[in-house]
Amino acid sequence: MIILFETCTLKRMEKNKIINLDTENFIDLSSEILGAGKQIRVNASGNSMYPMIREGDLLLIQPIMEVCVRLGEVILFKKSNVRLLAHRVIKKIRRRGSICYVTQGDHTSINDGCIPLADILGVVKSIERDGRTIKSTNLVYQTLGKLMVFYLRTDPNKRRLLNKLSHLLKKLPLLSRYLC
Repeated sequence: MIILFETCTLKRMEKNKIINLDTENFIDLSSEILGAGKQIRVNASGNSMYPMIREGDLLLIQPIMEVCVRLGEVILFKKSNVRLLAHRVIKKIRRRGSICYVTQGDHTSINDGCIPLADILGVVKSIERDGRTIKSTNLVYQTLGKLMVFYLRTDPNKRRLLNKLSHLLKKLPLLSRYLC
């Protein structure tokens, strides 16, 4: 198993060997590993996916399979070949015989634009936080992902009611492990 950190540090668990990489090599190595059908773990940084993904969460990324990209899933992709992002798919667009995906962070106000399939490296299959694992196959996780798609595609001026609902949902014990 290989663990990749956003700070561009690579660690092989079986050897405990640490290799520092610049961003370009980090992206190339991630692409190569996922392209070979292997999974990687990425240490999340930033708060663009808060509250579903938080700073320091460990994301298990599996290689992308074209037919498997669904609305609500969180994908790892190259942005302008200068950095990797893990954001939620909020729309699928067919253009001139090809498909691209519009993504957006759960905690951002602007989408990332249309991401071509060639720039998508993998899909988040689980999140490890505080010794717990949240799998993307979990029904609650999937439902919250679909709700986030609805929320992100709603006109920002009309989100006030949805924000109130969100605060109420956070108080439910079932959802607290995902949102609090």
